[in-house]
Amino acid sequence: LAGITSNPTIAKREGSINFFERIKDVRELIGSTPSIHVQVISQDFEGILRDAHEIRRQAGDDIFIKVPVTPAGLRAIKVLKKEGYHITA
Repeated sequence: LAGITSNPTIAKREGSINFFERIKDVRELIGSTPSIHVQVISQDFEGILRDAHEIRRQAGDDIFIKVPVTPAGLRAIKVLKKEGYHITA
């Protein structure tokens, strides 16, 4: 297992869950080596940054942030990379 990626649409289908607790459960299950990639929900620059900061705050520094490859997403990627984030696009 090399890594796991999240998808907000699939997570919503699970019903009422604490998403970040679920991410922590997955980390415990797979160990510290495989990567976990968590997708932002927002599509605008400010929202992407806000989502990324919240994901990192709740899920830890070793999380990869999945960002859409749009003009806003590309702009956000530049900022997040400067802040030391791991990015998946």
